[in-house]
Amino acid sequence: MVLRKKTIIILTLVLLIAAAGFVSTKYGKVIKVDNDTNQSTETGTVHNENEDDTETSSITATGYFIDVKLGRENQRTVDKQTLTEVINNANTSKEAKQKAETQLLSLVDISEKEMIIEALIKAKGFEDAVVFLSSDSANVTVKSKEVNTDTINQIKNIVCKESALPATKVMIQPKE
Repeated sequence: MVLRKKTIIILTLVLLIAAAGFVSTKYGKVIKVDNDTNQSTETGTVHNENEDDTETSSITATGYFIDVKLGRENQRTVDKQTLTEVINNANTSKEAKQKAETQLLSLVDISEKEMIIEALIKAKGFEDAVVFLSSDSANVTVKSKEVNTDTINQIKNIVCKESALPATKVMIQPKE
């Protein structure tokens, strides 16, 4: 049983490292344009004196959203594994098993709602969004320079409809 747990943990870590490598490879490269020769090359850093830091901040924001989502999913995977171990343990009492099952179902439900809300926000024209739901509040970060009252209301409507939370419990902030 201990060997199986260690194997699962090691496999999970290897998959996370592979996913981080893939994301780094896919989103970590920046195209550098040499204005004199009109040739482009891929580099790991931004070197363009003629443009402002918009490209760099866009990459940073993209990295932020990816990092937050990966971190959230990693923590959820650990939580699910722990709850599953409690449920499958023969020495666990019926009350503890029932409580763990309820928590696991709640965790899955929250994950699904967050994913749906993020997809609906992206459908409204935002490049990316990350949502954190709890039983009594929701925090939403959207990739945008700023949000106006209309977009805040649209986002709150989506969150309230999908999570059944009141609008006063929904916090929205932009991230450039």
